[in-house]
Amino acid sequence: MEYTKTPRTAPPPALLTPAQAAEVWGVSERTFHKLRVAGRTPQPVELGPRLLRWPRAELEAAAANLPRRSEPAAMPERLAAGKVAARARRAAEPVA
Repeated sequence: MEYTKTPRTAPPPALLTPAQAAEVWGVSERTFHKLRVAGRTPQPVELGPRLLRWPRAELEAAAANLPRRSEPAAMPERLAAGKVAARARRAAEPVA
């Protein structure tokens, strides 16, 4: 009788490292750190003085509750002013 091992797939971890948490949110680790410092992520679980982990369920719930932009962002004033100036320069150029 031959026995075959079926590969076991481990369930996803309940507590995520900063890299895994950033991946869940679809951002880089650096951006995730900036969001954490700004208070936009759930509070981590502190397993040690320098060992932070985030519960997967809390990250997913927080991501689902992030504010949505209902309309496109307005163009920054400096960019709009530059476009107006460029349009004016093109209009003032002689047509060849």
